[in-house]
Order: sequence, then C-alpha cells, then structure tokens
Amino acid sequence: MEDQSSIALKSKPFLADCVEWSQESRLAVCVKNGVHIVTPVILGMISTGEKYNHVGISLPPLEKKFDETIITDADLVETSYLLTEEGCRMAKWSPAGLAPNQSCFLAVVTTKHRVLIYQISTRDATNSDWQVYEDLTDRIKDHAITHPETTTPNPHHTLYVSWSKSLIPDPFALKPVLFATSNKTGDVCIWAYTDTFEYKTQITPHASFVNLLEWTQWKKITDTTYIAYIVSACTDGTMAVSSVRIQVSVVPESGATQIQNVEMQVLHTWFEHNDSAVTTLIKVHDELEKGMMKIAISKGIKVQILCLNVKENYTLEAAKDWQVYVLQASVLGLSSGIWVGDDNGMDLFRGYTLEGECVYLKVDPEGNMAYDNQMSIMWSTKLVQKYKRQWMEDQAKADDDSIAAASDAFPTLFGTSDSPNNIFTAVYFSLKANLDIHYKGDHLEIASLCFLLNRERGEDVDSIIEMTTAFIQDPHFMFTKPVKGFLREILYYLVDDGDDEPMTQWISTIAKYLNVPSTIKSVNKLTERVYCETNTIAARIINSTQLELAEYKPPNFGPDYTSTCQKAKQIVQVNYVNAVLSYANELPEQDFSELNQQDITLLLLLADFALDLRDEALIKQALITFVRIQDQFPQAYDLLTEIAFATSFTATSAAIDKKARNKCPVCEANVHFIDGASNPLAQCEAGHFWEICSVTRTVLHSPNVQKCLFCKAKSLRPTNEDTFTNTVLKSCCKCLYCGSGWISSN
Repeated sequence: MEDQSSIALKSKPFLADCVEWSQESRLAVCVKNGVHIVTPVILGMISTGEKYNHVGISLPPLEKKFDETIITDADLVETSYLLTEEGCRMAKWSPAGLAPNQSCFLAVVTTKHRVLIYQISTRDATNSDWQVYEDLTDRIKDHAITHPETTTPNPHHTLYVSWSKSLIPDPFALKPVLFATSNKTGDVCIWAYTDTFEYKTQITPHASFVNLLEWTQWKKITDTTYIAYIVSACTDGTMAVSSVRIQVSVVPESGATQIQNVEMQVLHTWFEHNDSAVTTLIKVHDELEKGMMKIAISKGIKVQILCLNVKENYTLEAAKDWQVYVLQASVLGLSSGIWVGDDNGMDLFRGYTLEGECVYLKVDPEGNMAYDNQMSIMWSTKLVQKYKRQWMEDQAKADDDSIAAASDAFPTLFGTSDSPNNIFTAVYFSLKANLDIHYKGDHLEIASLCFLLNRERGEDVDSIIEMTTAFIQDPHFMFTKPVKGFLREILYYLVDDGDDEPMTQWISTIAKYLNVPSTIKSVNKLTERVYCETNTIAARIINSTQLELAEYKPPNFGPDYTSTCQKAKQIVQVNYVNAVLSYANELPEQDFSELNQQDITLLLLLADFALDLRDEALIKQALITFVRIQDQFPQAYDLLTEIAFATSFTATSAAIDKKARNKCPVCEANVHFIDGASNPLAQCEAGHFWEICSVTRTVLHSPNVQKCLFCKAKSLRPTNEDTFTNTVLKSCCKCLYCGSGWISSN
C-alpha cells in the first residue's frame, strides 16, 4: 500500500488533524468541500481493479432561515452564513458496531454548524453515497443552556464533536457510547447512543468557543458504574478535564442497554491566567487501569505534555506541571500527532508539524519529557522521501507549460493518522514549488493522500500471528472487536507480490485452530454456540480473508490456501447446523410438540443439510432430530429413509435423494436446491428460480429480507413472533459465513 500512487483531492481542510482511520480500516479525509472515505483494496500483479474504493458524502439541502433585516452592528453578523456554499468543518468516526448495520457512524460538523450523523449505504458498502442517519442540529439547539451574559450570536452553534469509546457491559448486548458536542458559550453537551440518540446532560468548563474535545477509555468502578474523562480546549487558551460517571443496566433477554445517571464534573482547568495561545491539537494517552493518563497539546510553537494520576476517588492529580518542548523548525505548530506505545517504560508521542516534519517525544511515568533526536530525524526523512516522490510524480503528469522551474517544493502537512494497530500512517499534504515569485492562480489547491509503512515487511510477522492467535482464543471476538478492520490492516501488511511466506505462515497458523474440537454445552445460548467456538472464529477469519482478497490476482498464498478456505466454509456450516439441531433436540417434549410447520420445515432443511455435509457427529444430531419429528408428527412426515441412512452412515455411504421441503410461492410446485444444498439458489419443478435464506434455508419470497454487508448472503429478518424459527433468526445476529453485520436488502 505504501508503494501505491497517492490520491489527489482538490481541496484543503477547514481544520488541521483532518485525517482519521476508523476501526474498520476506512479512512476519512475531511476537506472544505466534503468528506472523502477511502478504503484501500489489496491487488495483485495482474489485477485490473481500482486500488482504492473512494466514496464521498453529500450534505442534505440547507433550509435557509433568514429574515430581511438591516445590519446595524457588524459584530452581530454570523459570518459562516455569508459563505456562498456550505462545507465540512470536521468529521469523526464512531466505534465499530454502533450503526444499525453494525458498522461505524461518521459524525460531520458543517461550516454552518449542522451536526449530521452518516452511516454506510444500505445498498452497497463500497461504492454508494453514504446516507444521513440523523440530523442532530435542531435537537442540540433545543437542549442548549441559556447564558444571559453572552452576546455571541447563535451561541448554540456546534463547533466540535467527539465519540467516547464503546462500553461493553455484556458482549451480546448493545454496546452504547456517549457523544459529546461543544458550542460557542463554553458548553460540552453529552448524548447517549444505544439504538437512538438521547440527550443526557451538559456542563460549562469554559467561557467561550470550545474548539477541541478528546475522550479517554472507560474505567469500570462496579458492575454497573463506569467513569471516563473528557479533555476540552477553548479558543481563549484555557484547557479543562472533566469526569463523566454513568450507570449502565442490561436486559439479558432483549440485549437492551440503558445508560442512566450521567454525572459530569470539571476537575481541572489550566491556562486561565497565562499562555492564551489557542490549543490546536489534543491527544490523550490513558492507562486508567494503571491509574494514569497523559495529555499532549499543541499551543502555538509549543508542544506541552502533562501526566495525571487517577486517585482512589477517581479525581485526577498532576504528577508535575506541564512539560514544554519548543518546536525548533516550525512557526505554525503541530497539525496532528499520536501516542504510539511505550519503549522501555517510556511513552512515545509522535507529532507532525504543518511544515511537514516529525517530532518524537519520550515521557516517563513521572511526567518528565525528552526530545528523541534520532527518531525525529528518521521519521522526518521518511516524510521527505515521500514528498520528493510525490513531487516527481506531479511533475511527470504535468503539461510542459505547467512544469515548475524549481526542482524542489515546500510541503504543507494537513493531517496524519495511524491505522488501528499502527502498521500504516496515512499522510495528507500539499506541495508548493520552491520559487522566489508566485503568481496568482499558478498553484492549484491539490493535496495528496498517501501512506507510510511503520515497520519493515516480513519482519513483524510473529507479533501479528501472536495478535491473531489471541483474538481467535477470545470467545467474544466477533462481538467485541472490529473484525474487518483488524483483517484489512494486517492483510495490507502480509500480502506481498514478491514474498508469499508471511501470508502462508499466517494462514497455516490459523488453519491449526480449525481442528480444535467443539465445546458446545447445553447451558450456552444459541448465539454463543453459533459464533463463539474457537474453530468457527478461525474459520470466519479465513472466510473474511478470502473476501478481502477477492481482487488479488494471482492468489499466491501457498499450496494449501484453497483447501483451507474450503475447510473453513465447511466448519462454519457444520457448527451452525449442529448448534441449531442440538438446541432443538434439547427442547422439552412439550415445547417440541408445539413447534409449528415453519419450525419443523427449518429443522428438516437443516437435518437434510447435515446429511450433505457428511460429518459423523453432525449426522448423529440430525438422526435425533429426524426421530423426534417422526415420533411427534407421524401422520405429517415420513422420515424412515433419512433415519435409516443416518443410522447406518459411514464415510463411504452413498448419498440419498432428499425430499423437497420448500414449495414454490407462485405455483406450489416442489422446490429443489441447484447443484447441492450449499447453493444459494433453488428452482421449482415449473422453472421458477428462488434465492435461499442462508439461515433457515427456506425460499426467500418476502420483502422482509436482510443481506450481509460484505459477502451479500441473504436472510429473513426476524419478527416479534414467539417461534423457534424467530429464535434462530434473532440468534444469528451476524452473517454466518463472514461474521459481518446485516443491512436491509431493499
């Protein structure tokens, strides 16, 4: 990815730090005329597809609410409304799994102070325009605090927003977050989101425009009480940190999560009487489990860092005063930065100046800061190499009359962002020719988005395998981690046209977990049985890998790659069918006898599927199902052939002809699967074709259908009926094949 050509975007950002990776490894670049959403695609030597999926968002029409009045005081003119066109001020990703389709929300604040929440298209996850999920602008205005002393026009106007980290009180319940907004009168407003946005509270830590917000992680106090901290900055130069304490309750039956009793308190305020320079960057590194957090800020040409200790009553105490580093080669300050882990007990902060250089700072647990000259030079050299390469590419593409006479250029670095596991860094910058004289119009506002590799290829495979292994062994991985984002990032790193060994080694390690025996127990919920087995987690990682590498040609991933992918698909199918049949077989006789015709059809279709999959343990479960149905409903079903086959099954047994269980919705003729039961299509005896539900294996003829966000598998959408079929549909809350979220199929 680091060697691919950059993406040219013909606009500059409204604010610095305009680039952000989502937990799904999508990149949002917020510029004045819109937000660009970029997803790199893994391509091989002979692939012909695009290297990036590049989509954008469109702002809904703005309802103009102007009255014709005479302007008597220039200070009362709202300048943002005098702009000819509404643009984008900033954009922030939510945690993964928050949107109804279990992906990320994107919150956008416009230059006219609207707050718009976007979600991925429900039609096409790769190349359709993102859709507005909710416009919070009017609701924010309705809940604004009245400040009688303020003279600022439209004091409720939102300047900045920030999502908290996800709360996970229960892996299978909704994972709520808090959403913070700031305005012109110094307020920070808190909203809760579980399945809708709900206003909670607000506080006033500042006296003027709040231009930055940054959350820490959540710290668990009790089973129902959590606390986090939010750092804010004001254009009058002040900084503040406030605590946010909440009560959470979970309803196990429905998975509903409620956030209650949100309490905020301003703990500290700084720079009230000194250093009134505007803070343009905040980055928080929190280790709340260790009882500490660090804050890095940029004020003018100073980078300042503060270490805070968390006391027993969850207030904060500074280890020492702000540590200051004065930038030696910048007059504009930092445009972006990130905390990048630790080195021998020292936390590392990597900052980037607007002039395009890198600054590395080390901070010890006591809050002492030191400049790392060696790392700063190394990273600045990486950036200079990228600038030079981009300049040469730009000149090579230019017309003869447009080629700059200068051989060098000045960079302006608007923003950077590290991928979720810090393997790649996205860099957004522009270049201007190093000339003595510039003429108006001779420099187009074209900026470039490119990528840096933060570790040498092939040298860090062991740590990636170790991280993958830890995820596979986590039974709640599919519900608590951003699976797609994790896979995309490591595949960008592992896949290499010139060396297939890293990818082969990674695949072979995962393949070992496909042989881990099942641990299904009768006490487990059906959802756990379907998604939490170690071998199925490994299998879904391989299935998702195959989807991500669909455009990679040739698929040079070792001799066992194809057979491993086939085995992974088989394991997912066997585990799912076994989970549902065993769940049904454990029902009391009374409950089993009350199953309706749709429920029995579901069980028969899955039991038939078990015969096709030819797994001995699974066929034993199918035999129990066939026998129970035959005993309970002897007049309605003749299953003696299936029972005989399952009873005498061996690995060499010949397949039997299975009976049609589906009826054509059009003509009532029998419907048969095409080319085996694993095909998603079926055809009736009269020639009508039908898609098949990937969960129930019944004919899809209802508009009440959902499809997988990525592999496009389809399923019936659960209803509120209290039936066994609906229990299965609700339990299969993610795609069976790849584990992605469902979206509407309409």
